[in-house]
Amino acid sequence: PPPISMPANQGGALDYGALTTVVPRELEEIEKWLEANVDMRERIEAWRRAIYSTFRSGKKLTDQPTGDIDFDTIIQNTFLAKMGVEPDDKIFIDRGLEREKITLSILWRTSRMSTQEALKLFVFLLKIYEDPEIKHYLDLEILVSQEIPGIDDKAEGTEVPVILPFGKDAIRDHELIIKNLLALSKVDSEDGSLAITDDTVALRTQKERLLRQNPRSTRKFAIDLWDECHSGKEADQSVDEMAKNQEALRGHAFCFVFKPEASMATTPAEAYGKDHFLLCDSTADLIRYLDVVVRTMIKYNDDYAGRIKGQVESELGIVIPDET
Repeated sequence: PPPISMPANQGGALDYGALTTVVPRELEEIEKWLEANVDMRERIEAWRRAIYSTFRSGKKLTDQPTGDIDFDTIIQNTFLAKMGVEPDDKIFIDRGLEREKITLSILWRTSRMSTQEALKLFVFLLKIYEDPEIKHYLDLEILVSQEIPGIDDKAEGTEVPVILPFGKDAIRDHELIIKNLLALSKVDSEDGSLAITDDTVALRTQKERLLRQNPRSTRKFAIDLWDECHSGKEADQSVDEMAKNQEALRGHAFCFVFKPEASMATTPAEAYGKDHFLLCDSTADLIRYLDVVVRTMIKYNDDYAGRIKGQVESELGIVIPDET
């Protein structure tokens, strides 16, 4: 795939011609909702810029031709030469020293939100991931803590968690993703939502999969979409598993909480840390928040958590209260 290229360097607009449009009739309402509520081109450009910032910080310039030229350095050197400053004559990028790949795992584990709401988020992520430059630098998967009839042609459902991988094959993997989304759409038309079956296992699976993928990479992030409609021992075990994930991933885990129960023994802040969760009332809010959170994770890596609320407030104009 071509290297990340930004319009500021080329004097032109980003090319979105490679974007695939999700067209199955069953998903038309989701498409219309996204068109009305989300500027996908703007979001894709924002994700590209976030990834581009890590790409540039990970490069090394060399004077040996490698096939990739850093045009920013050429422009900078031109200005330095005009000012009488000796420029750095290295202009080629050593591609072998790029940032390691970003791995993002998102776990849907809520029964408060219907599968129709889940589909809005999943199609949003699909459209982001369809961009070829984003796909080159990002590994993405969605895990669902519910059984979904129809996934993988198993009428009785699948093992939990259901894993929706966003793979490399532009045709085969895209067809599989669409097939899975259609299975979700069918569930929504029949039942509206799916009960959580075993979210403790789902959380553990998410952690184990993240740790196995891209073994040398430190840029691995887990996002959990959580509510506690149930309570008692099972809910407490889930919270314990969250804390284990946070420790194993060195704080690279974030949680969105849908309308938590007031009677919960342990709060999200205690499980994740006060800078590692946000409360959400709708999927529209979730998409806006998740967009900001993921881009902040990518750009700032180890120190992203302290920047999340400030980024949400500056980009969305929403003041986030200090929840406990």
